[in-house]
Amino acid sequence: MAGRPLPYSYGQPVIYPEPYTFMKVAGLDVEIKVPAGTFKCVKYEQYIKEPETLEVVQYVCPGVGLIKSELYQEEKLISVSLLKKYKIAAENE
Repeated sequence: MAGRPLPYSYGQPVIYPEPYTFMKVAGLDVEIKVPAGTFKCVKYEQYIKEPETLEVVQYVCPGVGLIKSELYQEEKLISVSLLKKYKIAAENE
């Protein structure tokens, strides 16, 4: 994927100071279709193990932002957020 460097190494988890939380890049150029269109995204997975097991999966398109977010609790999908529309502002706006 061309563009800015990723904040995390692909496939390598980033361990936070809390031993029960980590995030990793789980995919590059992942195609996601939402109401706003189809986007090539970086897939991030974040795991939080306490007080309950949560997983946050986010799909971010460089130059656009967050496209889709999923929240799982104990492996059950409990919330989904999708990009419905967007506008890229001109540099002088």
